Amino acid sequence: IWAIKTKRDKNLLKEQALSSEKSFSTLLDIIHDSYPKPYNITIDPDGLISWAKVSAKFAYGLPLNLSVFKKKTDLQSAYELVKTIIDQYRFMIEDKGLYKELYKVDGSPRHESTAQRLFFAIAYNYCKVNDLDISPEIDTYSGKIDFKFSKGFHSRVLVEIKLSTNPNIQSGYEKQLETYKKSEETLKAFYLVIDVGKMGKKDFRLMEYQSSQSNKGNPVSDIEFINGLKKLSASKQR
Repeated sequence: IWAIKTKRDKNLLKEQALSSEKSFSTLLDIIHDSYPKPYNITIDPDGLISWAKVSAKFAYGLPLNLSVFKKKTDLQSAYELVKTIIDQYRFMIEDKGLYKELYKVDGSPRHESTAQRLFFAIAYNYCKVNDLDISPEIDTYSGKIDFKFSKGFHSRVLVEIKLSTNPNIQSGYEKQLETYKKSEETLKAFYLVIDVGKMGKKDFRLMEYQSSQSNKGNPVSDIEFINGLKKLSASKQR
C-alpha cells in the first residue's frame, strides 16, 4: 500500500489514518496481517544503501568549478548555480552511466526516491564547498518540496523531481510547485522530469501548459528533462 504511493498520496493516507481511532486501528490491522520480506542488503535492489557511495564517486570524479558563484548572494546567482548543478546531474545520467542506478536488477525503474537521493548527494557535495545550503523534504505547510537551495533569506530556489512513470506529473507542475513557491516566498523553481519510460505525451503537455501560462503573464517554473532511459552497450550499437 505504502511503497507504490507518491508523496501526495502518502500525505492523504496519513491524514486519513490519523483522522480517527477507528481509521488508525484499521491501518494497524492491515500491517499486522501483512507478511514482510527481509531486504537483501547485498543485492540492494532498491538502491537504499549504494546511493551515497555512488553519488560521492560521481561528484568527486567529475569536479565542478562553481567559484564564480561563491561570493554572490542574489537570487539570480543562486538560480544559475542550481541550474549548473542540474546540468551536471543530467550529464552524469545521460553520458556517464549514472542512469544505471535508476533501475533494479530486473530492469524495472526504481522508486522516484532513488533519483531524489542521488541528486541530493551529488548536489550536497557541490554545495558544501560553495556556501549554498541544500535542504531536502522541506515542509512548506502546503506539502513537501523535494529540495530547497538557499543563500540567505531572499535567495531561495526550489527543485522538484519526478520520474516519467509518475501519474501526477501534470498536477505536480500545475498546482503543487507554484503553491510551494508562494509558501517559500521565491520566484525561482525547477521541475526536473527524468525519463525512465512511459513518458507518452506528458512532456508535450507540460511544455504546452508552461507556454500558455507564460503567454498569459502568469508565473511559471523552469522544466528540465533528463533522458534516463537504458542505453545499449557499445557492442550492440550497430
